[in-house]
Amino acid sequence: MRRFSRLDATFLALDGSSGAGHICLVAQLDGRIGLTRLRDIVDSHLHLIPILRQRILKAPLDLARPWWVDDPDFDLDRHLVEHALLGRTGPQRVADAIARIASRQLDRSMPLWEIHLLQLGTIGRSTVVSKVHHAVADGIGNRDLLLTLLGAATPAIPAAPDGWAPDPVPNPFEVVARTALGLADVPGAIARLSGLVVNHLPRLGGAVWSGAARAPSRTVEWLTGPSRSVRPSLASAPRIASAPKITAPPTPFNRMITWERRWAYGSVPLNVSQTARRAMGVTVNDIILAATAAAVRAELLAVDALPSQPLRALVPISVRPPGDASSGNQIALMTCALPTDLADPVARLLAVRQATAAAKANHAISARTLQDLAGLAPPLLATQAASLIASLRLADRVRLPFNLIVSNVPGTKDTLSCGGRRIMALYPLPALGNGVGLNITVQGYRDRLHIGIVTCPDIGSDPWVLLRSMTAAYHQLIRLGGRTAT
Repeated sequence: MRRFSRLDATFLALDGSSGAGHICLVAQLDGRIGLTRLRDIVDSHLHLIPILRQRILKAPLDLARPWWVDDPDFDLDRHLVEHALLGRTGPQRVADAIARIASRQLDRSMPLWEIHLLQLGTIGRSTVVSKVHHAVADGIGNRDLLLTLLGAATPAIPAAPDGWAPDPVPNPFEVVARTALGLADVPGAIARLSGLVVNHLPRLGGAVWSGAARAPSRTVEWLTGPSRSVRPSLASAPRIASAPKITAPPTPFNRMITWERRWAYGSVPLNVSQTARRAMGVTVNDIILAATAAAVRAELLAVDALPSQPLRALVPISVRPPGDASSGNQIALMTCALPTDLADPVARLLAVRQATAAAKANHAISARTLQDLAGLAPPLLATQAASLIASLRLADRVRLPFNLIVSNVPGTKDTLSCGGRRIMALYPLPALGNGVGLNITVQGYRDRLHIGIVTCPDIGSDPWVLLRSMTAAYHQLIRLGGRTAT
């Protein structure tokens, strides 16, 4: 069977001038590994992930989503790069080098991934950086992809076939036929989206009116708008199929960005939060969001830019089944209030708990809905729209319904290795886009939460300051939760 699969193009047209398309994952090893050894490891596992030998094939006139096809010119050496950092290699210097790697766009004429090997001279250690387009994998998929390539997640792998022969590139007639089939699915996507609207809007409208009237102000916000925007007199109004406008306050994060990146990384212990979580009835996600709210609040207070209303966070939710190592994106999305308007840390945590519970119950956007939305507009229009946004700097004038992205990628408690070297930490470097210049992602590994904070220099935020504030807020919540338990 010819490998001729549809491309998840949700992020493809957004590369533009902001580099929104790719994500990175940084694996720190406890020793040194050479490029030749790394190449042998990757080569021996490459057959497990066929998409890494595939490139994009565009539809005629960009009328439909592109496809993945085998790259007849695939060359592994074009995807592996070695860097030597001489002299002192403290965390900030390492972070700056990795941020420069993340600032360069992937070559779309090749399979959309790279692996960079950093040699840290003074400490004799290696760091492996995977750089993968979001159309290839989501956060969990990127983690599994890297660990598979490094041999860390596959102790007993199927034997590689003798050699690799790419399938022929589809001829123009096949491409036209596939384009027609892709266009034929558009009415189905429209029907599914219409059904979603018809089935959910009446319920959402009633939930917004009645739920917001019952909930304490400043503790619950719905996807469809802050509770304080609903007048108390509406509590007894008839349920209608409309909802308040989705809003997010203006912040310095929400503006046009460039390709440049600033990145900070660090970690906090996970097991110490168990007592606090039980005592306060919260999840790890709740604590992460509350610590994020504290860090962002401190950042905005320092520059006199803290809005009076809570910020909003876009929170991706993985819907990938356990053990599913397939490529592509399997995420749903929700937005929830980030209570930056509350000064008390416990009040912030309880507000997050209530807001996330409400958002999960009512307003997550499913993975299928995201795919349908991505398939409605031809890539040509999506690309032109992205170019128009960049040229007119619309992200400086039009507010999105969220201010930043916060993700929590679950991980394994097992200690993994690569080429005989233990993987000591896995740090994420997530994507940014115009209008969203701050992304905070947490990657679980062993008994720690590894944090990656990425910004663009144009927005003026220092990710290291945010990281210090976030880790301090995390430990403060753990201490407060411990006191509550006693």
